[in-house]
Amino acid sequence: MNVGGVFVLAPSADGRPPLALTTLTELLEPRLHLVPRLRQRLLEVPLHAGFPVWVDDPAFTLDHHLQHAALTTAATWPDVLDLMARLQAGRLRRDRPLWDMFLAEQVADGTAVLFLRAHHALVDGMSAIRLIQTIFATQQQAVPPWSPPALPSSRRLLAAGLTQRPTRQPKAKPGLVKSSAPLLKMPPPRRGPFNVTVGQDRRLVTFEMPSAEARSLARRFDGTLQDVALTVVAGAIARLPTNRKRRRRKALRTVIPVAEAVPQRQLRLGNHAAFFVVDLPVGCIDESERFDLIRLATAAAKDAGQAQAIARFIHAGERVPAPVYAAAVPLAARTSSTNLLVTFMRGPRNPMTIGGATLRAAYASLPLGRRLALLAGILDMGGIMAFSFTADPHAVPDVELLPSNCAAVLHELQGPSGTQQP
Repeated sequence: MNVGGVFVLAPSADGRPPLALTTLTELLEPRLHLVPRLRQRLLEVPLHAGFPVWVDDPAFTLDHHLQHAALTTAATWPDVLDLMARLQAGRLRRDRPLWDMFLAEQVADGTAVLFLRAHHALVDGMSAIRLIQTIFATQQQAVPPWSPPALPSSRRLLAAGLTQRPTRQPKAKPGLVKSSAPLLKMPPPRRGPFNVTVGQDRRLVTFEMPSAEARSLARRFDGTLQDVALTVVAGAIARLPTNRKRRRRKALRTVIPVAEAVPQRQLRLGNHAAFFVVDLPVGCIDESERFDLIRLATAAAKDAGQAQAIARFIHAGERVPAPVYAAAVPLAARTSSTNLLVTFMRGPRNPMTIGGATLRAAYASLPLGRRLALLAGILDMGGIMAFSFTADPHAVPDVELLPSNCAAVLHELQGPSGTQQP
């Protein structure tokens, strides 16, 4: 369950590598205290008597978490994506803090590429962006001393887990059942073209468009930036031979994670995303019609308060013992009976810098589900709306067509009436 980001840094004016690993280390070392979780690892509570707990790692060192990416200066963008896909699918060591970074100091086009990988227990998509901002956009401060204690014993962990049990059952919040009713009444979706057994191999492909262009389309079709992104994804999938030949569907039940709103200056790590569910139209229809269908579906899901209802279930679970929570949240199972998952995140509009290098684009990196062979992530940040598609290449052999399909959808939407031009 690793999530992450691929951050592309613009070439330097003098031709030198935009960012060196030594510079990255010097940037991170004095800022680790700003994000204490980066030096903490998870410990399981014996007998599963409580949720795993975060503790300072006495063996922490940055050398365990910052590495050179195995790429040469002749590496092309497909080479970068192939490596990032393999890294994303790899397993993080459980006896260390659950994150690492890989840096390609310079590739063929002169850019540097930084890959952040973290377990979903440490960050969700939005907090990963906030994490990067906190680390690299914060002025260096005086570094407080850090002296981690020894790891707690199993007996101490067990005692702490047992005392965390609530003395009473949490009361249902008003409107919880009512606001959840539309989601609970949705019939389970039929198997879709991507609900197949997922293997070990991964393929990552990308597409990008100017954010200003996306905003223009949103105004033109009276929708949102998210509607634009979902239309591009749905239209690209509609054009895939895999979608047309295997279990051809007119719509795919799609889970769309939503990050909880927190103050811009507040960094809140962990997985705090809820989600809402819509049926994305993937039939052979006009792209303007597809946009309208998506705009109505997302508006209905938001008006029904789907995401807020699911967030309430998640928060209610924090008050019950871990075994009960794991068995008593039926909505969590909805993600295993979906046809597709699409994330949409918005970062800062102004370009970021990392070690003096300007961030040119950032792409989300997502984990596949057990029977979910294709995921899409959209990150609107620094003036670029960047799309990334993660797939099992054996289950979705035509995944390489998705970037050109996205371009075709965009071209059709840009026509005078939202239709394909002659």
